[in-house]
Amino acid sequence: GERFADADMLRFPKYSGWSEETMHRLKSKLDDNAAGDAREFLTLYDEINEAPLAEGAERLRDAYQRMMANFIRRDNPFVTPSSLLIDDQNKFVPSNIVAAPDPEILHQWLSERAHCGLPNEPVFPLPPSFNATDVGKRIAANYKKYRRQVVVPALGPLVGCRDLLVLVDVAGILELGPQWKNALVDAFSSIVGAVSPRGVMWRAIHNVGRIAHGRWIADYVHRVWFVAAQCDRVHRNEHERLLKLLDSLMRQATREHAGDARLKREKIRVAAIDCVRPGEQGRQNYFCRTPLEEIRLAEANPVALPEEFADDWPAGVYAFPKPAIMMPKNRGNPPRQFGLDCLTERLLGLR
Repeated sequence: GERFADADMLRFPKYSGWSEETMHRLKSKLDDNAAGDAREFLTLYDEINEAPLAEGAERLRDAYQRMMANFIRRDNPFVTPSSLLIDDQNKFVPSNIVAAPDPEILHQWLSERAHCGLPNEPVFPLPPSFNATDVGKRIAANYKKYRRQVVVPALGPLVGCRDLLVLVDVAGILELGPQWKNALVDAFSSIVGAVSPRGVMWRAIHNVGRIAHGRWIADYVHRVWFVAAQCDRVHRNEHERLLKLLDSLMRQATREHAGDARLKREKIRVAAIDCVRPGEQGRQNYFCRTPLEEIRLAEANPVALPEEFADDWPAGVYAFPKPAIMMPKNRGNPPRQFGLDCLTERLLGLR
């Protein structure tokens, strides 16, 4: 999933397009915390644009990598090239390095152990004034090679699929804060661009899930379904509000296609595992595991969802229970669910 941060590279075959799009995001689509993390890089970017020298590019690379280190520390999913976070063996930056009190420890680790692209072939945004320089041409060549060797093998098969399912944890987004919401909306928009859709037709599906999903019809990908997973963490009285939040995310992710007359929305109730029961006095019961791996029934106060996503809210304001039940070993006795038959019929085109 971390490779999705490179989705714009699939969208833009040329380095100049990716660099321009990345700078647009950094300058206009970051929340206050992320904007603070990016300030050093953005300031240096504007300064170096006036004097496109090789040593300036090295300073810019260091500032870009430092910014990405700050994004990693804050769990901001917009880390690109994704090689900074996960290597070609799918190994992540060690958690103790990420959680180190001194942020310089992570920055130093990335400088010594990670690659901002391929080994000794960095990829990062450069000002347009570098385009005709040797440095600019070298970074553009690095981009082309990284895209061919890493991005296309990881994300290219997406356009060969008939249906894609993208899981969205709405409750988790609320728990983590606005930077996740903003970054994921941008990621969804990149996926739309990566499959080069000619038109958009997306629907919101309710989960008790409720599973909410969006879909569009593209050149090769016929449908992309955004599925709001783990929605049984939300009290059933809040399901309609949950649908509105998903609808808001999908509207933002597909805003470039808002003028398409074929834009449709539809509600369907779906639950993969229905493991929450209404409790007394508005509370909700849910299954959980004890430290001894026993399953017991716990009770929690329901958390009211907002009417809409605010521009900003502190992480930790929202907290939802985490149901956990063991799947039955007897496949003939599956857990409770509803709506999966309907979802399956839609995916298979039976209706």
